[in-house]
Amino acid sequence: MSLHPVLVPEVLSPRRDRSAQQHRARTSAAIGIAIGLTAAVLVGRSPTADTPAPHVAEPVRAGSGAITPPVAPVAAAIAPRHYGPEAFAIDMAPVIADGGLRVVLRGKVDKGWVEGKPSMTDDEGLTVVTRSLSAAGRAQVAHAVGARLRLHGADGHSCLARISGVVAVARLDAGGNLDEGGGARAAWDAASGTQVIAGDLQPLEGSCDDVAFARSEFLPAPRIAVPVAAAPEVQRAAAAALRARPEYREMTDGTGAEHIEAATISAGGETLVLTTFLAEGCNGEEPALIAIWSRDAGGQLHFLGAEEMLTAVTLATDADGDGRLELVAQENLLGVATLRRSAPGRDDAIHMSERAAVPVLGCRC
Repeated sequence: MSLHPVLVPEVLSPRRDRSAQQHRARTSAAIGIAIGLTAAVLVGRSPTADTPAPHVAEPVRAGSGAITPPVAPVAAAIAPRHYGPEAFAIDMAPVIADGGLRVVLRGKVDKGWVEGKPSMTDDEGLTVVTRSLSAAGRAQVAHAVGARLRLHGADGHSCLARISGVVAVARLDAGGNLDEGGGARAAWDAASGTQVIAGDLQPLEGSCDDVAFARSEFLPAPRIAVPVAAAPEVQRAAAAALRARPEYREMTDGTGAEHIEAATISAGGETLVLTTFLAEGCNGEEPALIAIWSRDAGGQLHFLGAEEMLTAVTLATDADGDGRLELVAQENLLGVATLRRSAPGRDDAIHMSERAAVPVLGCRC
């Protein structure tokens, strides 16, 4: 039985331009996760040496290949006849841990949804600002308070937690660029467009360290996979496919000498290919562009989207039961995003659906 996407927060705005690329690097260790080449697939299969070499087949789509935001509902009810008495569920929502363990419920905060003065803390160099929700803001997510969620990590472990309250949150890498004396208000304003509504999580059972996404406790356990190095023939075909993309050509001199790595990720009967273009940055080679392709049974690659602000794909799972993978990704090293597919019957593009971005003020170098 197919699970319908239930909690789909709206995408944050505005879109960032390419000038933000220079701010990516923090550590070479973080870059190493970009395609998870040393990780093992937890569920599913990896390509073998006798797998036919992929051929590239571009689907008929409108617009560019950027991973673009859909216009999506924030939440919907699940019919009780499918899942019992629960009238609200989260099928997949990102978890953040800076300033406290929280699940992202809305990727957008309207001015009328907050009240009172913001408060500010520092968490290992990140500035974390929170604000109380107004009555209008609480009404947006009141149905989530008290919900029990299972939080999942890329290594397959999980814990149980409860949403104990809701709050507006902004995280930013200030880098000493906030106005002196501006305090929490200046930090909140500086993070405009990247504020989210999140649920405070109270752990109930198990270790909640290094979790990536949350899912309602009563939904079926997800099958989780992580990226593994692509077979050589898949690597060659994926690199050639990326070099043919306009997103890649806009960022390079077109010589084809740039470093591209490829990984595959498989679960629930589908295999995706991740191609990462690595460019020289502050700490050596850094992810500059990640493109995502689906790979069919005949080895053909079908382009789904590309995004230069993605710096790692952490895991994949078929969260909504439609046979196609959803992804959890790092965004600009510090942010987190979930990537979903278009509705069945439309193009097969992949979209940012839930995002908790971390703006960088100044340069990380």
